[in-house]
Amino acid sequence: MTLVQSVKKTAKYAGLVLMTGAFCLFAHLQPASAATPVSSCGAVLSVPGEYILTNDLNNCPSTAVTITASDVHFNLDGHTIDGIGNGSGIAVGAVGVTCVATSNVHINNGTVTQFDDGIQLCRATDAHVNNVTATQNDNGFHLIDSDDNHLNGNTATDNDDGIDLDSDSNGNLINGNDASGNGGDGIELDNSDGNELIGNRASDNGDDGIDLDDSDHNTVRANKTNDNGDHGIEVNDGANDNLLQANSSTGNGTVDMVDFNPACDANTWKANHFNTANQPCIQ
Repeated sequence: MTLVQSVKKTAKYAGLVLMTGAFCLFAHLQPASAATPVSSCGAVLSVPGEYILTNDLNNCPSTAVTITASDVHFNLDGHTIDGIGNGSGIAVGAVGVTCVATSNVHINNGTVTQFDDGIQLCRATDAHVNNVTATQNDNGFHLIDSDDNHLNGNTATDNDDGIDLDSDSNGNLINGNDASGNGGDGIELDNSDGNELIGNRASDNGDDGIDLDDSDHNTVRANKTNDNGDHGIEVNDGANDNLLQANSSTGNGTVDMVDFNPACDANTWKANHFNTANQPCIQ
């Protein structure tokens, strides 16, 4: 290769590198797709994507926001969704009296108040609900036939029940939530198996802090269930193979920890802190 050829090849390579660098810089500077605004009651999010609530929704006559698509990320952006006691603040999968399956729905950062259900997940999987306050609803957070979802860092207060899992809602993680100051139960599992209730506060509720009904193979660990009207933790007859460990339960109205299965059946209670219990198998 001659000196002239070598210089031309070097210049060509340098130009290619410069063009490639310029393209990468241009691509990097392109703005991300803007989130779709949600601004009125009755919105239906039926397409995957990012959504943002742009203002408070006041006095919604029925369900305020319905999510029927998978892969939806809905940011409430600090706003409040307010109803008049009907429907849900946010209904994931619910369409009339039926439900459609969804997955990977994310809801975060806002308040839902004065609905039947603050947030309802129906036939949902892998949904993530974070940093949402549900107050003055029949149920703050209601899971129906919904598996493998995550409720983290939410607040449920001044509802009839705080967090309610029923109708075969299995394998969910309920972690680091505050379900206190509700009229009924803080957290209730009804016919729901294999869930993890970890590090929640469920105190100052009118009935029980945590209540397990016909629910098996659940883990209830490191929760605080103090000063409830009835029991701190109640495991009803027919709820079996549950692990209840390292929970704190004091100052409750009737008994701190109760298991209505004879000799606790296959439930395991260990390393819990309490003042009163109805059976010696509760440790």
